[in-house]
Amino acid sequence: MIPFDPLIIILLTVSLNISEVNGDEVSGSYSYTPDRIDKYTQPGSYSFSGTIDKETLMLNLKAGEWISKPERVLSTDKVNIRAFIKINDEIMEGIGHGSATFKVSK
Repeated sequence: MIPFDPLIIILLTVSLNISEVNGDEVSGSYSYTPDRIDKYTQPGSYSFSGTIDKETLMLNLKAGEWISKPERVLSTDKVNIRAFIKINDEIMEGIGHGSATFKVSK
C-alpha cells in the first residue's frame, strides 16, 4: 500500500472536444490523463452536453456518460465544466475536473 502524502500533486492533461453545436447547445467529450498513472490515478473520458451564452461567451457543460471509465475513479467523479472564452486573447478559461482551474490558449 502506498502511504498517503498530502504533498503529492497530480497534474492532468485534459482535452475538451466540442463535436456538435446547434444554436446555443453544444455537446462533445472531455478526457483527462494524469501525469502519473497507477491503480488510483487513471485516465478517463466522458461525454458532455450544455449551452453557450453567446453574449457572455460562457460555456456551461453537464457531465454525461462515461466513454472510458477508469477502474478506480480519482477522488472526484465526473464533474460539470464551466468555462468562458476570451476571443480577442484567443484564450479559454474555466473550472474542470476536480474543480481545478484551467487556461487554454491557441
